Amino acid sequence: MNRTTARAALLALSALLTGYVLAQQNAPRPQEAARDAEEPVSRSAEATVEDESSVELIELLARVAAAENRQFVVDPRVRGRARIVPPVETPSYELLLSILRVHGYAAVGDGGTVSVVPDGIARTLPTRVVQSDDDTIPKDELVSRVIAVGSNAPQLVPVLRPLLPQYAHLAATSDGRLVVVDYYDNVRRISELARALGR
Repeated sequence: MNRTTARAALLALSALLTGYVLAQQNAPRPQEAARDAEEPVSRSAEATVEDESSVELIELLARVAAAENRQFVVDPRVRGRARIVPPVETPSYELLLSILRVHGYAAVGDGGTVSVVPDGIARTLPTRVVQSDDDTIPKDELVSRVIAVGSNAPQLVPVLRPLLPQYAHLAATSDGRLVVVDYYDNVRRISELARALGR
């Protein structure tokens, strides 16, 4: 074999070896290949579970409207999916209020027509005025109350305001009363605190 033939043979062998090494370096490891093959299935399974255990808020409103003979006027900003554990096909109106509250919405209205809006604007709508405690009122219903506390009413506002969410309302009048708008369970709590502090 002459030098030219030997050199060509060595170059060809070197190219083959280089290609083999590169192929081995770029090839996925068995564990990685198995993991990559399983991941799409896992994501698909998770999506399926999420879809089966959650429902669109609009769909929930439609179910409750039919069951409770109510009419909902829904703000276009109301959207999202609710997950109830354990699942409930058609929640009660009280449970619906809780679901809306968790998602940042409020239902305001009396009688057959109820407005469903973002909680940030709910206090501007006419809510029920509740001056005495009533256990039949859902805890997640937005209500208004006037609390007589005495001349120190203005001093109570900075004390009580941090206990209210941003969308709620609390103000003092010049004649020693507090006006509060929030969900009923928190209005009751604020009322008790205000009366205790106003003594």
